Amino acid sequence: MKILTDVILKGATEVRSNLGKPVFFSVILDPFSEDADERKYCLMMKADLEKEGFPVYPALDVTMRSVARLYQYAVRTGEAG
Repeated sequence: MKILTDVILKGATEVRSNLGKPVFFSVILDPFSEDADERKYCLMMKADLEKEGFPVYPALDVTMRSVARLYQYAVRTGEAG
């Protein structure tokens, strides 16, 4: 799992740095999951992403609202393109 997290971080960092594009993540923890490993990996991924300065949201709808607000801001300020 650490290899997967490293690949995701590398790609996201390149997009953010080289293209100047915002990158958002949803890491969804299933509150009913009894799989301790799944919970551990999700929490590790969330921590690694946050440590690198990426916003991490608990659900896809929350992530999409944040993306929409950023786009609306960019349109208002003339930065959308």
